[in-house]
Amino acid sequence: MNNTELNNEKHFRYKLNMLEPGIMMIRMIGVFAAMALLFWAVEWNILCIAALATAGIILLVLLLLIVIEAYQDNVLDKILIVDNDDQEEEFIKIR
Repeated sequence: MNNTELNNEKHFRYKLNMLEPGIMMIRMIGVFAAMALLFWAVEWNILCIAALATAGIILLVLLLLIVIEAYQDNVLDKILIVDNDDQEEEFIKIR
């Protein structure tokens, strides 16, 4: 991929940083899983299923956001590699 192809790509308006939100979402998943276990022990099956479904939805959203963040990191790494290569070529020409 050359530099003109990278410059023509759309750059991201917002860069995802999923460390803190990811930790919070994992805690929420744990809380809902614990609630589901409690509801299962008391034999409230509908609430147990609802709590597990909520935990599953949060997990799917978290995985989707992590995939988006990984894609953004990959694109930004490619841009950085091309920029570093260009700077090295200019440095060699100067010397």
